Amino acid sequence: MFFQAVTILLVLDIRTEHWPFKEPFRIAGHVFTDASVVHVTLTDGDVTGEGEASGEFRAALMGLGVLLFAFEVGLVAALQAFIFATLTAIYLGGAVAEDH
Repeated sequence: MFFQAVTILLVLDIRTEHWPFKEPFRIAGHVFTDASVVHVTLTDGDVTGEGEASGEFRAALMGLGVLLFAFEVGLVAALQAFIFATLTAIYLGGAVAEDH
């Protein structure tokens, strides 16, 4: 069986942003004026996917929490991209095999 290697270059951009609220939000003795958001972009040059997420409030671990969340999002995105690329390569390899 003939297999052809497919190389896909993926670019992953992860950054934190602060989105201001229209007015302060008060809950459990805390006042929030903005949200810390992780913004992720994954592109292969032709197709680009974007997503953003904001975690739960933990005052003592706010900075560390955003960093860990960004790492987790990046890891999941990279694993999904790797699985997609592998399955695509297998499919394309089978589609161009000499016996088809």
